[in-house]
Amino acid sequence: MRIQRSVCLALLLSLFSFSVVCTAQDGKEPQGKPTTKAGAEPEKKPSIIKVSKDLPRAITVKVEDVALTEVASGISSRLKIPVNLSELMRKQTVSLDFEGLTLEPAMRLLAPQVFVDYEYSGDASIQPKALAVYLYGYNETPPALTETVKGSSETLMIEGNTEDSTDAPSPAAGDKDEKPLEIKFEKQMVSLKSKSQPLTVVLAELASSLGIPFELRYESREVVNTSFNSYRIEDAIRRLSPNVRLYLRSDLQRAENIPLRLVLVAPAKS
Repeated sequence: MRIQRSVCLALLLSLFSFSVVCTAQDGKEPQGKPTTKAGAEPEKKPSIIKVSKDLPRAITVKVEDVALTEVASGISSRLKIPVNLSELMRKQTVSLDFEGLTLEPAMRLLAPQVFVDYEYSGDASIQPKALAVYLYGYNETPPALTETVKGSSETLMIEGNTEDSTDAPSPAAGDKDEKPLEIKFEKQMVSLKSKSQPLTVVLAELASSLGIPFELRYESREVVNTSFNSYRIEDAIRRLSPNVRLYLRSDLQRAENIPLRLVLVAPAKS
């Protein structure tokens, strides 16, 4: 009888032990311990959009699956210039990770087509000023050339000096074929030769060669005596006067600059 009771007790203990093991395996984990499901997505890192205050402005963007509109808005508010998106680009989300890039390299990472409108000064000590950025998709029609740079007037210049005397000496034989003003614009480069010509006349002729409006906001008495060959447009105006302003659009995809408007402003007050 004692042997039978011992066997029965051993069987009962074995069944109890098996029940405890099954409960631990099949039951829920105790509360208070974190659970991780297989295949769960890791948490997204916080988005970072920064622009340095020092020149040149350095842009840092670290985002993951974020609407491009949000990135553009963040950069725009920090640079204090419009960053405009086409309808197509407004629908895009991006994942980006770059640090310390200047404006143009940074914008090229945001869209296939990038346009930046600039203001250049004839004063070489003044850095070009970005006025607006446009982010477009492949084969989309670019924004109008007057989208950012709009003038209130256009100046029509008439060459000649009304005070010329009829008794003025005739030009020397070697000067008969020499023109006092010559301007050529070929392959995005300017060649210019001016001999004692009024600045306003030179600018009007230059604007005509570039096919853009010339706006006269200041009656200047400056005279231009200079000669140079194959200068970029933005460098050419620095040979004329610090009071000149050139507006142009930089097409980053095609690596070309499109002149928009030429303006003569009053000298800065010292």
